[in-house]
Amino acid sequence: MMARLAQGMRPGNAWRRRWLPALVLFVALVVVHKEILRIVKFGTEVSFSNIRLSLSLPDAEIALRRADGIRLSASLYQPRQEGRRPAVLLLHGSTVRGRQLALYRLLGRGLADRGYLVLSPDFAGFGSSQNPFEADDPAVIDGDRDVLTALDWLLARDDVDPRRVFLLGHSGGSVFALNVALHDSRVRALALIGPPRNVIQRLSDRQQVEYFFARTRQQWLDHYQRDFPPWYTIELWYKEVMGSGASTTLLGDLGRYLPYFSGANHLPLLLVDGSREFDGDLYYLDIYAAAMSEPKRHLRLANGDHFGNTFNWLGLVLSDATVAEQLLTGIDGWFSSAAPRGER
Repeated sequence: MMARLAQGMRPGNAWRRRWLPALVLFVALVVVHKEILRIVKFGTEVSFSNIRLSLSLPDAEIALRRADGIRLSASLYQPRQEGRRPAVLLLHGSTVRGRQLALYRLLGRGLADRGYLVLSPDFAGFGSSQNPFEADDPAVIDGDRDVLTALDWLLARDDVDPRRVFLLGHSGGSVFALNVALHDSRVRALALIGPPRNVIQRLSDRQQVEYFFARTRQQWLDHYQRDFPPWYTIELWYKEVMGSGASTTLLGDLGRYLPYFSGANHLPLLLVDGSREFDGDLYYLDIYAAAMSEPKRHLRLANGDHFGNTFNWLGLVLSDATVAEQLLTGIDGWFSSAAPRGER
């Protein structure tokens, strides 16, 4: 009898299949954790105990289509709670990975775990969304349409509370979050992580203009193996950046919106940056935040970088738990405070 019990307690094949990969991964992390910290540039302040690995997978992949036919891909993260939930439209920055970048996967899963329904789309020309230049029409190069298409999709759902719909933009995606939110009364509040600042001054130098345009062009060449059409010139791109933002680069300037946010009765705005971002970027966001009127908040992530100390690694999301907690708690707290009285 005892022999049979002992035999039953031995790890079987099912146990090995479930835990052996995790054990191997843990041992590998212990061995190479210093190298990981160096590669992802989390800084020496991050201890091994703060490193987290997660799948951070969405609950569904969504195909959206703009009114002009451009196809957009999106990920949906759903909370466990039933009924009408607050919703977040999460807008990525200028990366060919689009919504698959580690930061957006962490935000999508983390906010869903806090009760939000999160839609994370790829802008046209990014990630797995359609290349808008296939239409060969200047009118389709319009990031605002991408945001509005995703926002309409969210608000058409029965499980979304229309009184609690929020926009969350990172880096260049912040510009298009601003463009839509400032003219669409359906948006309750905004949170912007590392929004572009001092761009107009930086691009007053022709060499900088040429550098950023060339970098944008190369990104599209690498992603689609196709060049910009002849009509999409550096002059047109520059005009977009100086205006409401260039959709091909996801580049604009938060400074353009200061008159609105320094006035009365503006949308609640949370600004987020990391203490390890460039000194010039920190300086300008301090200035912008100081010039804005309430309701506003400026959250600086201690030891955080522009990507919230996240990194894509072997299909997983590698993150710094301390910075992730600051980020998710700050965003959740801000959106909760902006919800209608008595609501969460």
